[in-house]
Amino acid sequence: MSVLRKQLDISKNPRGRNVKTFVHNLKVELHLHLDGAVRISTICEMARRKGIKIGRSSSYEEIKELFQAKKQAGDIDAIERCAYELCEDQAKEGCCYFETRYAPHLWTSNNLDLTKSQFSFTQCLTPDRVVEAVNAGLRKGERDFQVKARQILCCLSFKPEISDDILRLCKKYANDGVVGIDCAAGEPDNHIFNTQIVQAFKGAKDSNIHRTCHAGEVPNSSKNVAFAVDNMFAERIGHGYHILDDKDIYKKYKDRVHFEVCPYSSYFTGGVVSNANNGKHAIVIFAEDNVSFSINKDDPTIIQTTLDDEYKYVTGLGLNEVHFIRSNLNAAKASFLPEAEKLQLIEQLTSIYGLNDL
Repeated sequence: MSVLRKQLDISKNPRGRNVKTFVHNLKVELHLHLDGAVRISTICEMARRKGIKIGRSSSYEEIKELFQAKKQAGDIDAIERCAYELCEDQAKEGCCYFETRYAPHLWTSNNLDLTKSQFSFTQCLTPDRVVEAVNAGLRKGERDFQVKARQILCCLSFKPEISDDILRLCKKYANDGVVGIDCAAGEPDNHIFNTQIVQAFKGAKDSNIHRTCHAGEVPNSSKNVAFAVDNMFAERIGHGYHILDDKDIYKKYKDRVHFEVCPYSSYFTGGVVSNANNGKHAIVIFAEDNVSFSINKDDPTIIQTTLDDEYKYVTGLGLNEVHFIRSNLNAAKASFLPEAEKLQLIEQLTSIYGLNDL
């Protein structure tokens, strides 16, 4: 049986190893927004260069405003730098492979009001050039920090008109750093995603482009998960906590997709309420039911979290080191890498974890 199909037996503890140490040094992260992971020092420097004043903020929305892509929009060097620095930060957190996501159209020159900026642009930055700049930064970071990185391009719920172009970019760069498509920035209240976004996802499936979708993050959104899987052919679900609101939907879909869980983010944004599911966080129920999930940071600079913070947090919820091993293996299996590279990543993890006999 293929290693991809084998389940990690949670009763097996790695043989004679310090689990905490080697899990720390070998993590896989799948849900990481590039524009929410830019260093504060870099954001401030870019803002100063563009004459943008940054004040003190405390609320989530105010803090998030500081990290909108307009700080780096239209600036090819800044975009490449952000991607490069992310590789360094991920390597320091013990991440061996990660996928970062963003909407390239928000980083173009057209997304910046040049009349209000003191920054001088020497070239017009198109979505294609944004993707190439991110690629350049990631490649340099991979080389310098021994970490593997790929990118996912995001459709936006509030900007469905870019969806077809997102699909075009995914096709164009399918063999050049881009491994998947996502839909981010809000869920539909009527449980039906915009037609333009749905068509882009169908086109992605037809073109063998991997698909993930933000769904089930907010209350009363379990049907969004079902729609994303059935109509958008989602292989992974970003967040997905509220699939638990509907037992029938949970039972039907829990073994069909991988859930990209972002623990701190889920509370910080109100994605999970403390009195739901008998006080259990969704990740605990996923772990109890042997559902495929990964542990991710979402927007680490905004939320001020690291992967180690996330692991410590879910340890307090009841998860242990063996859950972490399983989640990282499941993340590797659910990654959007080409099959040969995916198998190589899985073999790397199983070897270090001491699970070669699986």
